[in-house]
Amino acid sequence: MDRAEVPHFHNEIGAARIRIGVKDFMCVGAFPPFDHPHVFLSMGEASEATCPYCATHFTFDATLGVDCDPPECAYTLEREPDFLGPQALESKLPVTAPDTPPSPKARIAPAIDLSPQGRGLVASFASEEALSTTMRQLAGDHYELASFAPTIPEHDRGESFLPKAMLIGGIVGTFGGFAMESYANIFGYPLDIGGRPEFSWPSFVPIAFEIGVLLAVFTGITGFILAAGLFALYDPIDEQRPIRRAMRDAWVVSVRSRDLSRREQALEIMRRQGAQDIEEIGA
Repeated sequence: MDRAEVPHFHNEIGAARIRIGVKDFMCVGAFPPFDHPHVFLSMGEASEATCPYCATHFTFDATLGVDCDPPECAYTLEREPDFLGPQALESKLPVTAPDTPPSPKARIAPAIDLSPQGRGLVASFASEEALSTTMRQLAGDHYELASFAPTIPEHDRGESFLPKAMLIGGIVGTFGGFAMESYANIFGYPLDIGGRPEFSWPSFVPIAFEIGVLLAVFTGITGFILAAGLFALYDPIDEQRPIRRAMRDAWVVSVRSRDLSRREQALEIMRRQGAQDIEEIGA
């Protein structure tokens, strides 16, 4: 079932029970930023269901259709309060027909007026295909790209540096450990153990291998933390409306470039692919 066609419901008002006219739906809990993951629920042959996150109890009433009771529990993007970020602005760029028509219920963002002080753009899409196509068209050395999706996109995001970094870390650890053992046994603490030669290299190999594995793993963990930007406690993209839909019900892409003309090109590509929300990342 197309997720864009599944009705969404919330329980911002704290109702003890919500009657709905569908058996397949999604519960969001409360309005963002206090919502829980948008979970898909299906009653199946039953006539009621309980959200595992917020414990909201839903009962089926065929007379309601796609509506609900209380009616204010129906959730749409237009009714979502704008807690964060600026509103979308007006644009000078023409609106072109999207290559892939968006869902009839999709919310198409108004055009925006790009600022010379802007850092980039962030946009949300209704499908993974639109995100992948946008990423392919924006691929190159002119943009810094990042995607945020409910599922792992199939588009090529380039080669990671982590395998090479881990290989280098493993090699350095292995040879470094072997050298440390050799120094300790030959120069630092030479011991005569049953007439065994001081440079007994076969006995050095297992420990050197273990040190190499240890340093490779440590390099991989450190490199992943740096690549994921986990040390960055704040980013201007956190204030944008589209990023709030990442990992919930939309595929989101961010494009960063200081060049105004490049951002205008990126904006045109996003609109051609039917972006639902587009906002500029502030300076």
